[in-house]
Formats: sequence, structure tokens, C-alpha cells
Amino acid sequence: MLSSRDVCVATDYIYNQFENGVDKETVMCQDRINDLLLHRDAESNEFHAVLGCQDKYIRVMKVPDAMIPASSPFRTIGLVSMTGGGKIKTVWKTAQDKTAPSPITSMVAYDINKDDAVEVVIGREDGRVEIYSVDESGNIVKEFEHVASESVRAIQAGVLGTPVRLQKVMFPIACVSLHSTVPLDLLDTAKNQAILCRSPADPANHTHVLATYRCQELTNRLEFRIRTLEGQYGEVELTVLAETVPKSAQCVKIVVKPLSLHHRVNVVDSKDVDEAVMNSLYFTGAFSLVQVHEWVAFCLPDVPVRMQDDEGKLYFRNAFVGNVLVCEYRKGEARFLSSSVSTIAILKEVITKEATIRKVTLNMTFDIKNESTPAVLALLRPKLDEKQMLASQVKIIEGIKELQMHEADHSLWMSSEYQRILADADRIVADFQASPRAMSYITGVLTDLFVDISKFRGVNAHLPRLFQILDQYNYDALVEFFTRAP
Repeated sequence: MLSSRDVCVATDYIYNQFENGVDKETVMCQDRINDLLLHRDAESNEFHAVLGCQDKYIRVMKVPDAMIPASSPFRTIGLVSMTGGGKIKTVWKTAQDKTAPSPITSMVAYDINKDDAVEVVIGREDGRVEIYSVDESGNIVKEFEHVASESVRAIQAGVLGTPVRLQKVMFPIACVSLHSTVPLDLLDTAKNQAILCRSPADPANHTHVLATYRCQELTNRLEFRIRTLEGQYGEVELTVLAETVPKSAQCVKIVVKPLSLHHRVNVVDSKDVDEAVMNSLYFTGAFSLVQVHEWVAFCLPDVPVRMQDDEGKLYFRNAFVGNVLVCEYRKGEARFLSSSVSTIAILKEVITKEATIRKVTLNMTFDIKNESTPAVLALLRPKLDEKQMLASQVKIIEGIKELQMHEADHSLWMSSEYQRILADADRIVADFQASPRAMSYITGVLTDLFVDISKFRGVNAHLPRLFQILDQYNYDALVEFFTRAP
């Protein structure tokens, strides 16, 4: 149990508990500590330090193997529940579907309504402040929502008993310049009302994208969405010019890694790591654990800065395709497993290049399995089928609308499918108008996959037939082309 003489502190990677100025407990975490919470165990009446870490785990100090995995890094800890012995469990979470507005950056529990029941107040990255309560049936109810013009980084709840003083406010944004040394797509964002001006690319001078967003109204927050191409790596630099006198600017650099579409996951299903359909890349050589860990961190995001064990095993999932990458490595040995040949090809190229720069000799073997390609195509099929369905629906929308205009009660005779298309006509047309860009990206992914497969087979890639199959889309023909192509 903590007393007034005890102090618990956390730096970027180290947690310490001091008692009377003496270091009582020291723990070095594998990845950055984002938040620290002290929780009292109801049974033992002891306090446990709970750490929210960048590697997507909550860790409980003094409790062996007490960790909760998540799908994204923990930025704040607000509500945890402990069972006997300090074990932790999830007691409340927001929706995990596509309607979830934005990641939670801060959270606090407070009885705002003064009804002897605690409400949950959360702040989100997109500026939303939400208040949730629990009704008599135990259901989560959203009581309040406010959208601010800036991202919410911290939040507290309470009663103000002193006069409010004016604070310094953020200055409006005049414009934002975006410069990228790698090819990428600038995606449309509904919340971004700034005027976009693009300049010609100049790859010879490492400028693949140069764009400027100019704000016409007072704007304190701009949201950008970009889509990268795996295998291309470099930097994206944002220069934010504030509406101040004199003018001032701030630069933000984002590193785009070779496998930028992959994100780390802590838990995977056994079917996602079936080695029967996974290609493998195997390295051996006179390299240290630190060196191979640096190579993995260079290729992939969300890799812990430090290694605490003698070997590493990390899982990553491609956010676009959905396939899983397994990284296993130790001193002098590394193995990578993925159903995507493109992922294996990128790792092979980048790690070999980095080892050559450091004058490290590598022995490399790989195993490309024929069963892997149909597995990847099956993951891409829903996206391909959706584009074909959109094209089919757009062709009949005008005809359905015309029938609706000439019939008084079309719901009596019109099929449920046509009624659904009619109700979603605006969304279908908007998605169809955006589909050429999306289809172009999918075509690029499939083209890279076919080229990489051909390289491993030692043959030239004949692309015209692939483009023809995609233009006259037929999934079975696509699978046959990939599996039978020499």
C-alpha cells in the first residue's frame, strides 16, 4: 500500500517506485510508456501501478504476466478493473466498428450529473469531447458530445470555484505545405475545407509530391489522409504557417517505412499464420541482435526501440490487404513469414541493402509457395467485387429513378434490392466516382505482386494480360492467371 512517503514515476521507458527516497522497484519496458495510473486492489487493499505502453499493451507492476493487448497503442488509461491477485479485465470500451470517430487521447471518470453515478468523459484526436453513462440495464449511453476545432490532448473534470482567466489560444493556420520524397496519394477528407494546390513532381530532386493547402476561413485544425505505396520509403514533411505577425511556421516530419501499410498486432488467429500458405525468407550471418532489430525497425512501424530478450517475435498485419507478417530473429539468425510475395521481396531488398551498407555478409534462403498467391487474392477479392458491384449498380440507378417517378407506390412492386439501391443512390454514385483512384491502387498492388512473383521465378513479367483481366474483371480468371503464369 502506498503512503505519503512513496512516489511512483515513469519516464519514456522506465518505471520507478521510491520509498523514503530509496528506489524500491525499477522496471524497463520494451516500448515507450504513454500513461501511468495507480489502482487500488479491492481485495488486498494494495496499489498497483498500471502502465499504458506504445507496444499496445497495458502492464500491471508486481503482477506476473498481467498484460492486456489492444489494436492500437494506449495513449491514456482511465478505466481498469482488477480481480483477485491483480489480474485485469476490460470493463468498458467504445465501438470498434468503422463509425468510431477517432482514437481516444484522454479519459477521466467523474460524477457530472451529481446522481451518485460516475460518468466517463473522453477526448478524441479529432477534437470530440464525449460523455458516457450507464443506464439501469447496463447499456452504455452517450449523454453529450462537443466537437472542438482542435485535437484534445488532455482532459479533466471537476468544479471551477475561481474566476476564469483568459488563456492564450492557438493561432489560426494560414497554409500548410506538404513535401514528400516518396510517391503517395492525397485522399479527399470531408473535414478538410482548405484549397489544394499541387505543383509538378520532380523525382530527380527527391520531390514526388509537393502540395499546398490554403485556409480561407479561421482554421485551427487540418486533417490529412495519405496512402503510401509499400516498397517506397522516405519522408513526408509538413510545414505549417500560422496566421501571426510576424509570420511563424512549424515543421513536422513523418518517416515512411518500406512496409508502411503494416501495423503491429499482439494477437493473431492460427489461420492467419498457417505456414502452408506462407512464404519464408531466412537470413543467417555474423550480425548481432541489435543490428537485426534495427533492420526490422527500419522496415516496419511500431517496432519497440529496445530489446529486452535474447530473441524477438513480432506480428504485423497489412492494413490494406489483411495478410499477416511474422518476424522471428535472434543473434545471427532471422526468419520472416508472409503469404504476400511482395512483402518478402521488399524485406529481401531492404535488409540486403542495409547489410551491405554496414558491410555485413548475409546468407539468404527463401521459399516461395504456390499456395500463397490464391490466399492473398482471396483477401483482395472483396475489394475487387465491390468495385464491380458499384459499376453494375450505377448503370441501373437512372432507370430505377425514372420508374419511381412514374409509379405512385413503387415499394409495392419494386424488389428490396432495387429499393436499397435507390435509397443509397447518392452514396453509390459518390463511391463510384472515387472508385477509379481506388481501382488504380488495387491494380498497382496486383501488378507489384505479379512482378515480384515473376522475379522469384526468374522469368519476365507479361503485364498486358493482367490489365485485360482486371479491365474485364473475372476473379477465377485472375486466380488462374497468377497460378499458371510461367
